Amino acid sequence: MPIGPITRMRACLDTLDGVFLRMASWFMQLTPENIQVEELTTGKIAAKLGISGASVVRFCYKLGYPNFASFKMALMVELLDPAASAAAESRLNYPPAASKVIERTLPSMSLTLKTINPALFNRAVEAMCRASMVIWYGFPGDSAHLAMSGEHKMTRSSLRARATTDIRELEALTRIISPGDVVIAISQSGRWEGAARAMEEFRKRHGTIICITGQADSVMARAADIILLTAARDISLGGEPLALRAAQLMLIDMLVLEVASRLQSVSLEWIEPKAAPAK
Repeated sequence: MPIGPITRMRACLDTLDGVFLRMASWFMQLTPENIQVEELTTGKIAAKLGISGASVVRFCYKLGYPNFASFKMALMVELLDPAASAAAESRLNYPPAASKVIERTLPSMSLTLKTINPALFNRAVEAMCRASMVIWYGFPGDSAHLAMSGEHKMTRSSLRARATTDIRELEALTRIISPGDVVIAISQSGRWEGAARAMEEFRKRHGTIICITGQADSVMARAADIILLTAARDISLGGEPLALRAAQLMLIDMLVLEVASRLQSVSLEWIEPKAAPAK
């Protein structure tokens, strides 16, 4: 994901003066709401700022663009895609591998919010509110940690929950559930057939199955009543795939805190971040 022109302006703002500083100040106040594409020509920008068209082109060169057309396209992408803009800006301050994580994680969270059907999310929350017990299942690995996070946050919220990473324990729990209880199965690939079979048994006992996965057409997703599709991004680590799972962790927080809020099981306060004291 390339770094956009607004981000580049902010990074070099203290080195700009004169005409270039005037242009940077004007571009940086543009927003998706006030931008007028038809006004973004070298002639109209020059007339608006009282400068020459050649100065506008030189400004594009200074920011690393070969021409005004490339600058304009990059500007539109940055202004109209906040997640891309945030990821690009964050990359300026971190080393390469950390920047790549940011580059993939922030857009995946934004895409997840667009991918999940709000009606399905609400159905999942309603099922969790009705349940006497919510069982979190995650296959050993990152999914297991996510399942334990779900259990931990529900327990903190005074809600009954159990996490397991063992398929035999999931099968045993299936035999003692009450009708209306919920199992939340987490798997990026959704390919674990043993988990899918346990989920089918859960349904026979009138439980509700929620699957958090990155693959809608997977055996675990097909076994679920409610599919919450996330957009985790994969990388290769040691030649093996590894998913960056921040989007799924965000979804778990959304589910648990929405349930806690509706049931008023515990006091919930949204604490605003405080500015760090000046040194």
